Amino acid sequence: MNVFSGNSRLLQSPEETEAVVGENVTLRCRTDITSTTNPIEWRNKIVDAATFDFVFKSNRAFKNRFHVIPNRATGQYDLIIDRVELRDAGRYTCGDKDDTHDAELIVFGK
Repeated sequence: MNVFSGNSRLLQSPEETEAVVGENVTLRCRTDITSTTNPIEWRNKIVDAATFDFVFKSNRAFKNRFHVIPNRATGQYDLIIDRVELRDAGRYTCGDKDDTHDAELIVFGK
């Protein structure tokens, strides 16, 4: 069962995604509640990395080509990666501090 804290649940989880270098990528994430005490976060773990790094937390992007336009009215928190690069390949996780859901991003060269 996909459940966020605060009695919310995930309506749309990120999906396994393939992209070619230079393309824009959107990874989807949506919860059924529009406000939560635990903000939605995106993290990534690049191939061969030991830990996850923050990509987005509390309306703040941590990487230049990564952004989220949070829509609290709909609960949508899609991660958009502009001009994907080979180094962006890896595992991406969406969720709050109590529950996360993840998917793999595979990036192919031109």
